[in-house]
Amino acid sequence: IMVTASHSSKDILGIKWLVDNRSPSHTEIQALYQQLASANLADPLENSNPVNKQPITYSASQSGLPIDVITTTYIEAIAQVIATIHHSDNHHSDNHHLNKHTAHSTHNVEPLLSHRLFRPNPQPQLNTKLDVTIVIDCLNGATSNIAQPLFERFCQRVIMLNDTADGSFPTGNPDPTEPNRLAELQQTVIINQADLGFAFDGDGDRIMVVDNRGKVVMPDHLLYLLAQVAITERSMADDISYNHSKNAKPAPAALPVLFDIKCSHHLSELLRDIGAEPIMTRTGSSLLRQRLRTDQRQAIFAGELSGHFIFNDGYFIAYDDAMYAGLRLLHW
Repeated sequence: IMVTASHSSKDILGIKWLVDNRSPSHTEIQALYQQLASANLADPLENSNPVNKQPITYSASQSGLPIDVITTTYIEAIAQVIATIHHSDNHHSDNHHLNKHTAHSTHNVEPLLSHRLFRPNPQPQLNTKLDVTIVIDCLNGATSNIAQPLFERFCQRVIMLNDTADGSFPTGNPDPTEPNRLAELQQTVIINQADLGFAFDGDGDRIMVVDNRGKVVMPDHLLYLLAQVAITERSMADDISYNHSKNAKPAPAALPVLFDIKCSHHLSELLRDIGAEPIMTRTGSSLLRQRLRTDQRQAIFAGELSGHFIFNDGYFIAYDDAMYAGLRLLHW
């Protein structure tokens, strides 16, 4: 169970929970409510041992990992992913072959972060920063604590807006899809002649993008672009793998891409043009993740009009991580 406000207004709190890696349905939530409402909840501790009423205290060892350890681990994990993809890209363009370890790791980047803390790093390193100016609006949400060091690792110049985590959300709801919510980001991009602007929602799982003219990129257009990133970079990796082996490369199969019903009806045709198999789904990021796990032919990419995007191409954890999606777009 995670207590979260997500993009709700400051006086609304909620919870997200999973049971066996699955979000409960509306029917299951209502059934739980009815069960609790009909139970006798007057005071379950009334006749219990008084010791149970003592306040709970926590030792320092229960407070979790230090923030700097979490931040460093996350950034290094993404750096390895970006280096792996674009190390392969460089070798592909130069007609070089990858060594056995790197070619193998292209398809088998381990999906967990915890083990990276004290392990040596066998992955190729990408030390050149992108010659771009990027503006990032954290909307005072959770990405405030990590967006600047993460993007400064990869970009020459990063301009931050509203990057102090503040649950009172002084500039308004941390929902980048709300009308006029991106006005400050658009203005800052134009004034600083930046290349791109990113805005993240309160819990960092949704992204909105502003181009170098200050124009908002519509989320279903962005879905098309990010799907193209996943398909193109998968194709490059496959080319390298087959060039390194003696096997003939088979004809490319259409790669499934999931999108929700709210997206433009033009999207299906556009996805087919880039070698994808478009699959429409119900709206809901939890439903999107569930389908990614359960479909026999797993989609290489999934997204929806609200700004949730999930890369499922084997390089990183298949979750709707907005900062990771932004970095994949930047490097592509």
